[in-house]
Amino acid sequence: MKHLFLFALCCTAMFAAAQKKTLKAVKPLTVGDTVPDFTFKQVLNYPSSTAKLSDFKGKLVILDMWSTYCGSCIDAFPKMQALQDKFKNRIQVLLVNPYPAADDPDARIKQVLTRVKQRTGLTLTMPIPLHDTMLNHLFPHQTVPHVVVINEKGVLISATYTWALTPENVQSILAGNTIHLPVKNDWGFDKNTPLFVNGNCGDGSDFIYRSILTSYKDGVPAYMGTAPGEDGKTTRLYVINYPLFTMFQLAYPDVFKYPANRTYIETNDTVKFTLHHNEEEDNRNSYCYEVIAPADVAVLKEYMQQDLERTFNVVAVNEERTIKCYALKKISNTGAVISLGDSSGMDVEKTTLNKYIHNKPIAAFIEVLNYILPVPVTDDTGIPGNISFDFPFNIWDYDMQQWNGFLANYGLELQEIHKKMEVTVIINKQ
Repeated sequence: MKHLFLFALCCTAMFAAAQKKTLKAVKPLTVGDTVPDFTFKQVLNYPSSTAKLSDFKGKLVILDMWSTYCGSCIDAFPKMQALQDKFKNRIQVLLVNPYPAADDPDARIKQVLTRVKQRTGLTLTMPIPLHDTMLNHLFPHQTVPHVVVINEKGVLISATYTWALTPENVQSILAGNTIHLPVKNDWGFDKNTPLFVNGNCGDGSDFIYRSILTSYKDGVPAYMGTAPGEDGKTTRLYVINYPLFTMFQLAYPDVFKYPANRTYIETNDTVKFTLHHNEEEDNRNSYCYEVIAPADVAVLKEYMQQDLERTFNVVAVNEERTIKCYALKKISNTGAVISLGDSSGMDVEKTTLNKYIHNKPIAAFIEVLNYILPVPVTDDTGIPGNISFDFPFNIWDYDMQQWNGFLANYGLELQEIHKKMEVTVIINKQ
């Protein structure tokens, strides 16, 4: 489950290379330019199959550019629908998929939209234009979501992020106030070129350490990976625009081997390692790191550890401690947990209406509890076979009393205990 976040980030850029190869001699628009009237040739959720930009004249137009391969784009659909519902006829949000049908087929698009409806119960009423590749040339970008904001007079006023379009910001724009939305300008960035070489991602004036360690770079997508150096003798490891906590996880793979609820932050500045699950706040504690050296990846991660230790004066270690945790125990045979049929699967994502675990080992449920709950959970049930649960929608908000109320239906209970176990600790370097 902890890999889902990384997957969503990686998927956002998959069309970038194809875009650059097919870019035609079309002058990209910049803030302040009047957007020409153009026709959307294939539109879902609209009275006719086509639409013109001028159809929405007099409204604040928001083009939310997305693809089916972008998890964060799809996750933002409820927010964009909420904006449309709140401001009604004063704005028009269009969910624009600007990629060729060969890259993002209609069948896949409709499958994704159906899945959104099934999982969240959300009915999308916004027009959904498809395959208008000209928009990629007018509003060039490497990654999606890419949001274009056009005012009531048809003037481009921003290219920004979905998280920046809060109801307060939209209201301020409609009121005619001057507002500076974060600028998303990733077109000139090349993830395959080292940072600051030939101006890639800036001029390098904010070096922290070389290896390179800089603060968060606005307008640049998040990437991580390794690659052989151009000279054939070195290896490059790069982690761009990721939270400091994630960087420590990558640098110390043998230390961060337990669920997050077995990790303790005991430094002088715990805020640096706090994940708010809010992009704007997390960006403040995000950094860019790169090391190039004649060494393999394992050694580069050791170098990364050393650089992080020197810069932030903290280390990550494993310690054995007696800690508070909860033991899942079987207290009766009433409502015993049983498997349902031969099918096996699970879906406990926050937005899923009908959450479930079907025909899985009890260890799968323990993993879910350790992902949701702030205190470690162990299995003391002695249940040997597979189990099945159908969960209420709001289990992510459950407290311990609510969990035990649910588990009582299956003859189970979470009991508080204290147990000696190994944990991960981020501490000040001695």
